[in-house]
Amino acid sequence: MKNLGKLLLLVIFINSWLFANVVTKVSNQSIIIGDMVTVTIEASGASVEFPDDISAILGYPVENMGTSTQSSYSWINGTQKSTIKKALSFNFYPDKNITIPPFEVKVNGKVEKTNSVDIEVSRNAKQGSSNNAFKIEIEASKKSVMVGEPLSVVMKFYRKASLDVKKLDYTPPRFTNFEVNDKESKEMSYRKGDFVVQELRYTIYPKKDGNLTISPAIIKVATPASNNNMDMFRLFAPVKWSKAVSNSINIEVKPIPNGASLVGEFNILSTIDKTKTEANKPIKLQIQISGNGSLDTLREINYNIDGVTIFSDDADVKSSFNKSGEIISRYKKSFVFIGDGNFSIPQKEIVYYNKAKAKLDKLIIPKYDIEVTGGEAKVSSVVTPTKEIKPKVIIKEVEKHTELSQLILFFMLGVISTLAVLYILPLIKNYKRDNFYSNEKALKILYANMEKSLEIEDIVRDLYAQKAGDKSVSIDKKRIKEIIDELQKD
Repeated sequence: MKNLGKLLLLVIFINSWLFANVVTKVSNQSIIIGDMVTVTIEASGASVEFPDDISAILGYPVENMGTSTQSSYSWINGTQKSTIKKALSFNFYPDKNITIPPFEVKVNGKVEKTNSVDIEVSRNAKQGSSNNAFKIEIEASKKSVMVGEPLSVVMKFYRKASLDVKKLDYTPPRFTNFEVNDKESKEMSYRKGDFVVQELRYTIYPKKDGNLTISPAIIKVATPASNNNMDMFRLFAPVKWSKAVSNSINIEVKPIPNGASLVGEFNILSTIDKTKTEANKPIKLQIQISGNGSLDTLREINYNIDGVTIFSDDADVKSSFNKSGEIISRYKKSFVFIGDGNFSIPQKEIVYYNKAKAKLDKLIIPKYDIEVTGGEAKVSSVVTPTKEIKPKVIIKEVEKHTELSQLILFFMLGVISTLAVLYILPLIKNYKRDNFYSNEKALKILYANMEKSLEIEDIVRDLYAQKAGDKSVSIDKKRIKEIIDELQKD
């Protein structure tokens, strides 16, 4: 029995020693640049803690990090023992030969080290006779930028005009730690010597400082597997796939100075239509910012003035590229102020980093003092629902001797009335309702025509109030339709 006990303890010791080991596994140790490598760190023990700074240790950004856990329980001499088998998996994209270093994993309170793994990265796939028939590359407009400063990245795919391409499979670069403006992505195609060149331009913004890497783009091309011309249309000819991988790009990203929301060189123009008006008459303010750089990160400009009703449209932001590949942007926004007494539109400042001056700068919207004449506040036209007056119903006793024909007539009238209520009235209501403008559409049309009448001003004010949740405001949709129809005739 003693020998059996010693043997059992030896087995437990060996198992504990085996399970305490940690290991690093990879999906593939030999890849082509642009391919993904999946790394899995496995460890077993009563408790397992993986390192938190995987990306810093590896030297590459990691994606799709996740853990999985398996638990097992055993009873030894009446004591429960638990063993945890834990795995940490993640993906990364190496762009050169790399040795994945040992990771430190805490198992049962003790620090253990995993094995190291070598990854071999080759530049291009084997492309057979198509090697010189196509290629792909990426270029960046800048190699050093600030956080939030835009830059453009252009993918160029070259293929010989004579190449019979059956299908293309394109994998774009991965812009890890960059924001991508999909609205600014532009495609173009042109001829250059014996090649057809296809370009795809991206506008990106770094989200953090440091040395960031834009991974390669990959293109796979399907061409006929043979040069057999027996099949004129090659409808059923087999194809072969070849792959090309672009270069990667390193971008140095510098931190933006505190307080700045933009990076570039900008000018601002603010115009107000008047500084003296009558009570409850609109004052229009227009703001336009333009210059070199992106305005997509500009914080929304808004006003809040006590006792003044303020309307504004959505900001209109447009961007384009100059010949140097730099971004040119323009921002427009309009405001309408309505008050029944004197008020001031406060000054606003927009802090940005001026690239030309290499320092923080300001865009200033000046203060405007508005003089309002006509003293008395105008009361908004709000329709207050009146109480329904129910007519008195006089009931007379009627002789119960009713003719059969009258009963049939009343029954038929009841059926017709029921059908009218159930089917005809909803159709009439829907027909009328379908001809009315929605509040959103009415507001958009009437807002642009506020100066044409006091009634339109009132309606716009009521529409905004209802939009803000004021249920006490009543909207006359029929009158709104009449006004809009008249405006559209002009």
